[in-house]
Amino acid sequence: QQHNYLLLINSCSYLCEMEEQLAALKATVDAINNANDKDNDNANDNNEEDENVPNNNIQRLWLDVVPKMVALSQIQANDIIETGVVDLAMKTFKKENNDHLFSATNVLALCARHSVTVAKYVIELGFFDVINDVDAVLEKFSVNVLSNILLCLVRFTSTARFEVMRAFPLVARGFVEMRDSRLLLFCIFVLRNITVEVQHRQCIVDNKDVMEKLTATILSPLDSVDSRKLCCETLENLVHSDGLSEEEATPLVPYIRRLLHHLPSEENKEIAYELFHFCSNFYLHRPSSHAVLYDCGTVAYAFEYLFKEPGRIQILAASILIGFTWSPESVILFAKDGYLERIVDLFNTLSWDDEVVNGDDVTCLKAQLVVVLCNLCLYGNEQHKKVLMDKSVHKTLHGIMLENVPKRQPMNAALGLANLVGNVENNPMLEANTFIFDMLCDCLKHAREKKTFMGFEYDVSEPMGALANLSVSDSNKVLLHATKCMECICTDFKIGVDDTSDEYTAKFISNMSFKFDLVNDFSDNVDISSVVNSIKQNSKSQEARRLATIALFQQKYHSNQKHPKAVCVTATTATTDMAADTDTVANTLTSNEQVMISFPSCRYADAVEVKEFLASHRLKVWMNEDVEMGMTLDSMATAVEESTVVLVLLSSDYKHSQMCRAECEYAAQMGKQLVLFITNADSGYTADGWLFKVTGDMEIVTGDKQQLFDEVMKHISKSK
Repeated sequence: QQHNYLLLINSCSYLCEMEEQLAALKATVDAINNANDKDNDNANDNNEEDENVPNNNIQRLWLDVVPKMVALSQIQANDIIETGVVDLAMKTFKKENNDHLFSATNVLALCARHSVTVAKYVIELGFFDVINDVDAVLEKFSVNVLSNILLCLVRFTSTARFEVMRAFPLVARGFVEMRDSRLLLFCIFVLRNITVEVQHRQCIVDNKDVMEKLTATILSPLDSVDSRKLCCETLENLVHSDGLSEEEATPLVPYIRRLLHHLPSEENKEIAYELFHFCSNFYLHRPSSHAVLYDCGTVAYAFEYLFKEPGRIQILAASILIGFTWSPESVILFAKDGYLERIVDLFNTLSWDDEVVNGDDVTCLKAQLVVVLCNLCLYGNEQHKKVLMDKSVHKTLHGIMLENVPKRQPMNAALGLANLVGNVENNPMLEANTFIFDMLCDCLKHAREKKTFMGFEYDVSEPMGALANLSVSDSNKVLLHATKCMECICTDFKIGVDDTSDEYTAKFISNMSFKFDLVNDFSDNVDISSVVNSIKQNSKSQEARRLATIALFQQKYHSNQKHPKAVCVTATTATTDMAADTDTVANTLTSNEQVMISFPSCRYADAVEVKEFLASHRLKVWMNEDVEMGMTLDSMATAVEESTVVLVLLSSDYKHSQMCRAECEYAAQMGKQLVLFITNADSGYTADGWLFKVTGDMEIVTGDKQQLFDEVMKHISKSK
């Protein structure tokens, strides 16, 4: 009668009050406990017949009543625990060879799902102690019981993820050895969920058997789509941005290569989608692995999928290209096989109406490629930028920016444009319309407040970097001054937010200091000197401190700058008389007649070669030997002051270096003799901007070191 009453209450539970439900569950637990006590008494009386005959009523209570009553979501966690059902299930689970093991583990799985409180109580009662012996668990428990155990672990990964790592040996071995598809799926669920935590990822990467099985499952058409997708998501968790370092992720590369090698022949689009998503994350956060993955043909695969029918695969293929173009080294790889031209040509053939619907999201493929172009402009070298300029990318980005349609990525277009033409003097597009300066300042303000701008979130470093790059050109400095960009950058600036922000701020102010007086040429509402001094004294970035020092140096000498003496360095072959004259001067050199070589750090090898040649001709030559640490402005000023001739190693890198500009302009101010030398490799370069203003119509010695020596000697002679 009691059993029938409990079944009746269970079937009508949705009509019962909460108290009746709890009373029914408590009565069920008591009935099972009483029956268990009776079984124990019979066993003590050696009643073998009763011991071996299962109690069918108790079995029905376990199977029918308890699971359904526990599953009632309206019952509170503490009430569930007070009924004793969790204690009963754990007590039964710990017993060996009992008839209710499946039912007990089923109840535990339901308890684990009920709430965090109940799940933690299950763990406190010793759940993990029961499954600690992996060999015993795999040998002793049936498939159904193992299924419930793994289901408990799946529940625990959302409530007690750290505790689940105690069961990792069981899950890892089960994943590798189990053949039942349901057990395999539960194992993958657990692996996927625990890799959400950063500290759990390394143990999976280090387990070669697990990594091998993950890869094999993804590539196996015999496994279910759900299993294969979960394996992809597990790998994606492993390479997430807040996870493994590039060094720690290196063991993943061989598995990724295998996946990418089979990607083109993959028939299932859903799996290909997940693989692309995984690879795009790996590319974005592991630039050092780009060369290896590029050799696998991944960029070629991405381009192949870009030309397929519109769909999610296209968007993910574009994401791979976004991730891949995230470093200068990667852009070099990207450009070597003509992908720069191909991406621009593809962009021009697409329509803004080519949209892909993915649930509630609508993504425009052409807008995705705007981000790729932005990356190419940011990380490409001068040669790459020339290719982009020849393909009129600057005009394309300028048009997108001016249209200002949020879904077309106008902000990214502005960032790309700033990095592509920021160092170009007298750019007609920027001079005709200063919208880009206002847009970048608005973006910077939103980024500092951590607000979205035109539908996207931007890091402070993105608009800051673009403004800093625009400040390289002297003609842009005037526009930046007119649009109050200095005031925008210095207002609300906080030192030490990150090194990049400090460096970009210092670079911008340093560049502007070559054109304007930082104290008198800007609004009284912003104290630029305080910002610069704060960076110099407090920034953790050595580069930021160096740039701030340059700005202060320029401010100190700004009011006294002069143009250099007219110095004409001819490129004609030296005559016999000139050679004789230089020999005469060389023989009368004094210890005070010094030649200083001014060069950007990236041309150190060229500077050493020139120094050794001049020194072999008995010239006293000074150059900064420690390019890693750089030199102080005081030591630079002293070197200029003590030199008779300043030898400039001319190149585009020289023009873009603030330190080189400070050296060159200070030398001109001090009235030093300037000699320009350019290597054969840079012979096509023509000075512009500030460098042209300083050097004027001076001729340049190209490549010939003997001719360079003759010119240096001639100007030493003039100084006498």
